[in-house]
Amino acid sequence: MTAPHPLPDWIPPASAGARTVPAGRWFDAVEVPSLTSAYVLGRLDARSGPVVELQDHGFVRWFVAPRAAAGWPRLPGMWVLGHGHYVAIPPAEWCASPTEGGPPIRWLLPPRGRCLTGADALHAALAATLLAPARPGARRG
Repeated sequence: MTAPHPLPDWIPPASAGARTVPAGRWFDAVEVPSLTSAYVLGRLDARSGPVVELQDHGFVRWFVAPRAAAGWPRLPGMWVLGHGHYVAIPPAEWCASPTEGGPPIRWLLPPRGRCLTGADALHAALAATLLAPARPGARRG
């Protein structure tokens, strides 16, 4: 039996609580509204890496290799947080929602291994979701 992969150093221990980490060093973060994330996760399925949810702000974040998203075309409702941005990272154990007594920042998909999502797969899922035509009868925001 092999031991599980250790988590990266940028994920804090539970005793430290959430901490702010500079983007662009270990990862770039890709942020979308929480409601959009369900569709993106459905398209990514098992190809998704861990996802942080900022429940009090209504956003989720994926993590990709540094600069992997730098050349992406702009998509409506998507933000790339790279060098010069700072990102809140919860401890790996913070997975409960506030309705379950958890903190407002949590892992929607818990961290494992290297904790990065493949940039090409994420961009394809984001583009398919964010550029999809509205369904008949759907409300436009």
